[in-house]
Amino acid sequence: MISFLEHPGVRERHLQRRYHNPLFPPARRYVNAADLQQARASDHAELETFHQQFQALLERAVALQPNEESEVVLKLKADLDQAYALACGLPGDLSQLKIGIQKLISVTMNAVWQGAGNDPLAQQELTHEEEARAAHFAHLRYPLVAALVRPDSPIDNEELLPALLSAEAVELQAALWLFDPEQLTDLLRAGHALLETLTDSTLQARVQQSLQQIDRFLAESTPSPTT
Repeated sequence: MISFLEHPGVRERHLQRRYHNPLFPPARRYVNAADLQQARASDHAELETFHQQFQALLERAVALQPNEESEVVLKLKADLDQAYALACGLPGDLSQLKIGIQKLISVTMNAVWQGAGNDPLAQQELTHEEEARAAHFAHLRYPLVAALVRPDSPIDNEELLPALLSAEAVELQAALWLFDPEQLTDLLRAGHALLETLTDSTLQARVQQSLQQIDRFLAESTPSPTT
């Protein structure tokens, strides 16, 4: 019997996602203690590295000067954005740490706003950027999104569709924003093919519901052709 942590890291959580899940290929449904130990060790090693790197980010933020060069501020802001996304996939309850990162981002954004001065175009771009960041961070609350945005995501192409179809509706909705219409169309096609292979009526109904949700999202996000 496999027992998973309450707040697993991204690798352990994907094992949990695969474990005895009939939507995944048969070979991927099996998870043993060695798999769990390796995933958990990798997650915790990444957590230790993250804490070291975050300390360096914190020192850079504290060292910011009132009239710091824009390149320095923008690089710090980008690194903080990346750190927040990474933190969302780390093991343990890191809610306070993520709040701290958001505060540091606010500090750097204040410096960027000062650099924009009274330029209305620059101010508009910064407003759009902050709105997009808020939406992205809201989506990162969901483990599936936090896993998919990583360059080293544990979810490979073969497992993408099963991972999406296994998600609850609210998590699936957040994840769909990561894909363009062509990708969603391909996922729908593959999803209907998978649906044809299922024999359990309850599972069929759940997958059908998820495919309908993807279809609605695609219809709403695709511009209507002009007449």
